[in-house]
Amino acid sequence: MIPVRVPLAGGGAVHEGQFLARPNRFVVTVELDGAAVAAHVADRGRLRETLVPTARVWLVERPGAHRATRYQAAVALVGERRTSIDTLLPNRLVVAALRAGALPAFAGYERIRAEARIGDDRFDVALDGAAGTCLLEVKSAALILDGVAWFPDAPTARGARHLRHLAGHRQAGLRTAVLFVAQGHASRIVINHAIDPAFVAALDAAAGAGVEILGHAGELDRSGLALGAAVPVVW
Repeated sequence: MIPVRVPLAGGGAVHEGQFLARPNRFVVTVELDGAAVAAHVADRGRLRETLVPTARVWLVERPGAHRATRYQAAVALVGERRTSIDTLLPNRLVVAALRAGALPAFAGYERIRAEARIGDDRFDVALDGAAGTCLLEVKSAALILDGVAWFPDAPTARGARHLRHLAGHRQAGLRTAVLFVAQGHASRIVINHAIDPAFVAALDAAAGAGVEILGHAGELDRSGLALGAAVPVVW
């Protein structure tokens, strides 16, 4: 396997602090070097198993004129368990892996377009080549318990809509796929019926329409997220 790794939150100095609060979906408050600091969090999920009172948080320093906070919250640590709280990290990893030729399922495409617009729809990745076009959506499975990655951790109407769009383009003749990325070591990725039965129904319909359902494990540490082995997606 070709090694591929992307840094946490796009790169920057990593600091560890104590989780204090999550005042809203977009911000966490963390004690860092004795002071309370605000950090942006990209994961809009509930994070009930992750942002608990005992959690430590890895913050990536991302100063910039257009940022409301100096830090990006990247990973929460509860005991020995690391959980990414950056849902955009798998997208960066998949694009890097495609450019490196590290995903054999998508070999043979010459052009890679991130955040591609096809008609009225926007997809995470569009691949173009002699074989035609492939539309790819990337989903982050960050919650990993006992070696099993779970998706989603909150209802995702947006995710179900993406699946319906993929199915529509598949029926129109394009190759389409959804790639679930476990942000850590996992033997499989399980779609959580109890959390979002509507997403499960949309996934089942998409698979029936010919949308490819794929999964990959990852390796998460302080240096970033690395691409792991292909794993099954179960629903």
